[in-house]
Amino acid sequence: MNITMLIDDIIIKSVKIICMWDCIQLIAYYAQRCNHLNIIH
Repeated sequence: MNITMLIDDIIIKSVKIICMWDCIQLIAYYAQRCNHLNIIH
């Protein structure tokens, strides 16, 4: 396995983890907002 393939693999994995984390944060943010709305009503 050459260096470029290795670097590409690391970058792809990092991007996937970052995207996943962003999605989790977004879901958590909306869940929090919904909870606030439920408390108000």
